[in-house]
Amino acid sequence: KMNYLKKAMRESARMLPTLFANLKFLSSDLSLVVDNKLRYEIPSGSQVIVQHYFSSYDQKYWGDIDVNKFVPERFSNYIHPFSSLQFGSGARACLGMKIASNELLLAAIAVLRR
Repeated sequence: KMNYLKKAMRESARMLPTLFANLKFLSSDLSLVVDNKLRYEIPSGSQVIVQHYFSSYDQKYWGDIDVNKFVPERFSNYIHPFSSLQFGSGARACLGMKIASNELLLAAIAVLRR
């Protein structure tokens, strides 16, 4: 099953995302509130850049474990679905996500066997 190896691979991808960001188009208006003070109104159809590095290192998504440390066990618990988006999400998620993940796992296993 290689559960720990899978967690280690996810942690590696969290700490060093291969993709800097995803570009999204808003399908409806969005209101953002920052620190209960600033409010931003973003209209439908706007392009929004979702930067992976910021969500990967935002402590609120990862609980009590330091986000600057390599801790694969953090993937043993519930992870917010949008805290780590290496392959995108939803209907436009990467079609090759399962294949890429399996190939990476097989390559890691081959390296560890030697």
